[in-house]
Amino acid sequence: MTKPKRNVLETPMEGQIKANFDATYSQQDITANAGIIIRNHERSVMGTCSYPLGMTRDPTIAEVKECLQAVIFWEEMGFQNQVVEGNALTVIKKIKSDLMDRSVIGNIIYEIQRRNHNFITLSFEHTPRKTNEAAHALASRRYNLDNPIYWVEEVPTEIEPIIVNDQRRL
Repeated sequence: MTKPKRNVLETPMEGQIKANFDATYSQQDITANAGIIIRNHERSVMGTCSYPLGMTRDPTIAEVKECLQAVIFWEEMGFQNQVVEGNALTVIKKIKSDLMDRSVIGNIIYEIQRRNHNFITLSFEHTPRKTNEAAHALASRRYNLDNPIYWVEEVPTEIEPIIVNDQRRL
């Protein structure tokens, strides 16, 4: 029996932080951008980030690079109990696996797994695109970025309606 797909963004348990990540990929430019949104158990936004991933040859590589950037972002913000959600099923499965990944993304998967020891808890979960809209919108923002842009306890103005919509779906 398969689990029903979630259509609602689930709230983390008290004391946990949930981060949603997504990446967008441009085949024409061979570049990718990333978006991260971090919320607490009250669904308050703790931080957001739009991040250029630079030259990237494949959408899966973009997603795994983004997941690593999300983990680094939490380390920098000092969070210790995280749930990571993304709609990149292949990436999430590989991170959760105990098997050594020898694919092109294997070294990044290993780095994410290695950093897991820097946290009290760090878990990775797949979520449908519908519940990952805010992170996708952040990744879809088009900047001429050389560096990431961070927002602490706020979101870019154009992302606010998506956050409000998420709150209504609870």
